[in-house]
Amino acid sequence: MRGRFLTLLEESGEATPELKALLDCDVPVTYQVWISRLKSTTPRLDRRWQEFRRDSILRLFESRLIGLAVQGDRIEELKLQLLRDFEQTRAGKLEAEPAAVLDTGDVSSGGQKEAKEKHARELLRAVVDRMTMEQMQGVNIPFSIVLELIKHLPQ
Repeated sequence: MRGRFLTLLEESGEATPELKALLDCDVPVTYQVWISRLKSTTPRLDRRWQEFRRDSILRLFESRLIGLAVQGDRIEELKLQLLRDFEQTRAGKLEAEPAAVLDTGDVSSGGQKEAKEKHARELLRAVVDRMTMEQMQGVNIPFSIVLELIKHLPQ
């Protein structure tokens, strides 16, 4: 996949000698080193890599589902779910990066509680994204929370 990305960059006329050197290296290069190198290029190529990588994985996923004779509409549902999973994972990483920078190893118990609550909310959002309308209608929500949310709705 890295080689295909490099080929795409070369075909578009973008010089990438440092990336080519990484791929030509005899020693296996870790993913973190690859990402660091992409971030250090001018212009930065890490975002283009992430998009290329996501699209490549999605195409591979689709081709394997086709190979398994999965119905077309089901393939589209599964691709959509995979894209949602990618976005949720990416959003979680983007939110976690600033927290990791601020983490000094001396987290108060209040900070731990907030982090646990935040993580729980992210998990709940991920679960709700996968639920059908009927499943969501069956979720029990304390009425006090509903009333509190209503107070904050635009009139």
